[in-house]
Amino acid sequence: MIFVVPLAFLPRRPSLLPVLAFLAVVVAGAATLAAPGQPVGSHTGAFSALTQAAAVTAVLALAVSLLPEDWGRHRRRHRTAPTPEAAAQ
Repeated sequence: MIFVVPLAFLPRRPSLLPVLAFLAVVVAGAATLAAPGQPVGSHTGAFSALTQAAAVTAVLALAVSLLPEDWGRHRRRHRTAPTPEAAAQ
């Protein structure tokens, strides 16, 4: 969950996150192909820390890319008190 907050506030988020997710998948795939057929618990190939971190980064980049563009501003807007004109209606 440490990656979600920095990714959510990236400038130009809609154009950067798909690229970040693609690069993370490429890194995970390359690390897996470098040592194919490794047994579980070997800490190489698909079970290495690099591969797991790249996979988590790709999934989080996808999840954050699904947030609305005005996510931070939208939350702050609901916390403000209503104006007297809006309350009179």
